[in-house]
Amino acid sequence: YEFYGGLLHTKSVVIDDQFCLVGTVNMDMRSLWLNFEVTLAVDDEEFTKQMSWLQDSYIKQSHTVVLEEWEKRSLFSR
Repeated sequence: YEFYGGLLHTKSVVIDDQFCLVGTVNMDMRSLWLNFEVTLAVDDEEFTKQMSWLQDSYIKQSHTVVLEEWEKRSLFSR
């Protein structure tokens, strides 16, 4: 997805109805081994419900990125 509402730097994962992750870690070796990053594992149904609602609101403010269209974008927009 591409977000319309500005820069979205959120890092969160909803695993199921009870469990989610939220933090600063990027999924790369620098974040995992060099930088001081943190991710909080939350085992709480209400918190996870709110996180899921927030993620859904981001998706509603986004559009699906189609690979073929993305590859055709102008040099200026890259």
